[in-house]
Amino acid sequence: MAATRIPGFERVDAALVRCGIGIDASELQGLLAGYLAAGGPLTASDWLAPLQLEADARRVAADPDLNDLFEGTREALDDGEFGFDLLLPEESAPLGERIDALFDWCRGFLSGLALVPERPALSPEAQEAFDDLTGIAAFSVDEGEQDEDALVEITEFVRVAVLLIHGDARSAPGRGTRLH
Repeated sequence: MAATRIPGFERVDAALVRCGIGIDASELQGLLAGYLAAGGPLTASDWLAPLQLEADARRVAADPDLNDLFEGTREALDDGEFGFDLLLPEESAPLGERIDALFDWCRGFLSGLALVPERPALSPEAQEAFDDLTGIAAFSVDEGEQDEDALVEITEFVRVAVLLIHGDARSAPGRGTRLH
């Protein structure tokens, strides 16, 4: 079975506007990934309610871009080949916009983790990654300090940290086997 392809940032953002959901694409995928990484149960029929986002469930269920975001994110997190990627604006977008989106993604991820009532304990390595993500989410960058190479490195760090945290949650007692 072919993996579900996650739509691009602009398509997901447009879907959020169509469905009247007041969050941007990066923050939504971060929220979704955080909830899933912590072992939170979500179903394709109504996945926004557990994330505490108000939306018409029928409208969301009928939107192919939001469905693909949900399925693609879930599949990518569980991909044994580490195929998970963050949903951020395209490289052609202004650097400041992409940096802000990364910070929004991290804030969404941390919020998603916090929404899972019975989160498993993290290993020391995953706890350190969590602490680093907390620092990244709280960070801000002045326009003169923006650096393309730093953004690429931090984005890759966040991606690996998410996979580490997700792997820990999956290996927790009663949660299945470790995937990453």
